Amino acid sequence: MDDFVFRHFMADVTIHDQEKGGIPLETPGLPVIDFVLMLVLLKRETLAAGESTVETSQTQDTIHAVRQGDTIRLSYSFSEAVSHVPLSLFQEIPSAALKSALQVLYSAHGELRFKATSTTCATSCSLRRD
Repeated sequence: MDDFVFRHFMADVTIHDQEKGGIPLETPGLPVIDFVLMLVLLKRETLAAGESTVETSQTQDTIHAVRQGDTIRLSYSFSEAVSHVPLSLFQEIPSAALKSALQVLYSAHGELRFKATSTTCATSCSLRRD
């Protein structure tokens, strides 16, 4: 499974900020599951401790989150941009990223789709297959 995830399911990741537009990761071709797991950890630690810094295991790109009331402040090692995300949206980011990743996977390998369901994803992360 690791071989499939880290060698065959890579995507260019762009974080969408409503004010700043797209914030692309510096390293194209990031293993998608690695990025999604990073977002899960970011959410979990930020909600528990109020602050977190996480990095991808492959590229060492980092995202730093700080909870400020009902808003999460995000800063990135790969951009000077700083994003402010409502807590309710921040809590949905890992699920939205996973749904987006699955859409990319199914578009490239339709035979992997276990259920014929259509999902719409208002996501804060977009993943693009090369």
